[in-house]
Amino acid sequence: NDEILLREYQEASALFLPMIDSTACTSILEAMACGKAVIASKVGEIGNVIRHGENGLLMRPGDIVQLSVLIERLACSRQLINKNGCSEIYGYFTRVKYFMIII
Repeated sequence: NDEILLREYQEASALFLPMIDSTACTSILEAMACGKAVIASKVGEIGNVIRHGENGLLMRPGDIVQLSVLIERLACSRQLINKNGCSEIYGYFTRVKYFMIII
């Protein structure tokens, strides 16, 4: 249920989403809306939502070594962990809404 999912996001430090393939992933948007740091594979539309080093960290699909390096980088950087995704997510949805209105 949504309440349990929200509680899980709130209790987490970050979202790690090492995917091989994806079109889009609402988990990333949900984590960002909860102000969580995100590490995700650069597949599908994920690269359009996450800008590496700005609002999350991107990895090559299937690269476990890179994932471990990014997790260590995140763990050693309080600034990255505390980055708040909320304003980013609002901007994303505003652009999507604007785009849909134009069409």
